[in-house]
Amino acid sequence: TEAEFKQANPGLDCSSTGERFATLGDRMCSVRRENDPLGNIATFGGQPAIYITAHFVHDRFFMLTANFKSDYFDNIAAALQEKYGPPTSKETPAITTRAGLRAINTQLFWSLGRDTVVAQRYSGTIAEGTVTYRDSSVRDEMRSRDREQIKAGAKSL
Repeated sequence: TEAEFKQANPGLDCSSTGERFATLGDRMCSVRRENDPLGNIATFGGQPAIYITAHFVHDRFFMLTANFKSDYFDNIAAALQEKYGPPTSKETPAITTRAGLRAINTQLFWSLGRDTVVAQRYSGTIAEGTVTYRDSSVRDEMRSRDREQIKAGAKSL
């Protein structure tokens, strides 16, 4: 929850997302393993995270993303299944790295009422995976912002 994340580490780096990242909320707080001033290692699903980022809209929690080594995916997926039950759906798209390595990217999805959780074995690179938790009750606010940005862009033409 938002309160748990805000209090999890007094060394969180929080900043405004600005116009460039407005679709990700008003404020973003993150902790990176190597920058934690207290020497703590942030964990997710019992595994060390590379970094964890939380996004807020009007100080209301919107989204949490945890990046981890892709080697930890099976343990993290098992922890998510223990907490939320079997995934609502699963996809296994083929990916190709820049170096030409082909792999299967396991993607697990949980629909939890107004919330969604997505776990990906590979995200961005073959070395990292992610888990993203979204509170979709903020979705209308974000869609309204997107429409306003499109209108503002059209007026400037």
